[in-house]
Amino acid sequence: MQIKDRTNSDTPLKVDRAFVLEHGPWMLGLANRVLLDPHLAEDAFQEALMAVHSKGNDFDGRADVRTWLYRVTINAALTLRRKRATNECNIDDLQPDFDANACRIEEPWPMLRTTDEVLEEAELTSYVRRSVEALPEAYRICLQLRDFEELSVREVSEILEISIENVKVRTHRARSALKRLLEPLLRGGSVSDIASAPLPAEAVPTVSRIAKGVMMAYMPMMITCRQFEDFIMDYLEGALTKRTRKIFEFHIRACRECREYLAAYQRTRDIARETALVSTLNEVPEDLIEAVASTLEKGQ
Repeated sequence: MQIKDRTNSDTPLKVDRAFVLEHGPWMLGLANRVLLDPHLAEDAFQEALMAVHSKGNDFDGRADVRTWLYRVTINAALTLRRKRATNECNIDDLQPDFDANACRIEEPWPMLRTTDEVLEEAELTSYVRRSVEALPEAYRICLQLRDFEELSVREVSEILEISIENVKVRTHRARSALKRLLEPLLRGGSVSDIASAPLPAEAVPTVSRIAKGVMMAYMPMMITCRQFEDFIMDYLEGALTKRTRKIFEFHIRACRECREYLAAYQRTRDIARETALVSTLNEVPEDLIEAVASTLEKGQ
């Protein structure tokens, strides 16, 4: 089977042993980061290559071949994952909490565990992987492609065939949910002490909190904590206008809750990515190459 390479339409891309050697390592690594299981990743990798070999005519050349291979590999990995029993969390229960004045409810952060501290303990990295797996599929895959694979919003949109806005919303909600799941760990708790993070109690509408809400809602160059939430993704992407960025950063300086929330949010992203990379398969086992190449040759 041959697939046209969009980057050079006159040169066909042949699905053979050379193809496996060229694309195999990153396809296998991708499957492993999606599945967080090396054995299942190898199965998904083989399924993906079989799909590329047998369904190559589905590739119409309008997308980059690598984008198409991403899609095939992800579909193979997700198909295998769905065959396993998983307990997915309710993403809505794990989103940030705000009071009646649109102020963020966030307990003070006396400490924030570093990425290195998490990676030093196998139990903690395992807890992070289980937390990622607990995210609903539609949200988890956006997080994995954006943060583990470091793909752009547009690339993820093309691979998953969803809108750019959907990619942003799902990625942000996944990061927010993962931050909540990892909060006991981030605050320094041991695995033996970590239970499901309790939802914050309803905030008491104190005079100071009411005043803060009114100030942020009505003063010039201010936004509420709830509005701040809408700008986090574009802020981290460097996509805010100069004026909006100035307003956003002024809110960070003025609001302890949002400042500490953003720090924990970013630390969650870093920890999840590094944890996934620790178990990445960087090489395709030689026996796997031979098995796949042999199967491909028999099917020709």
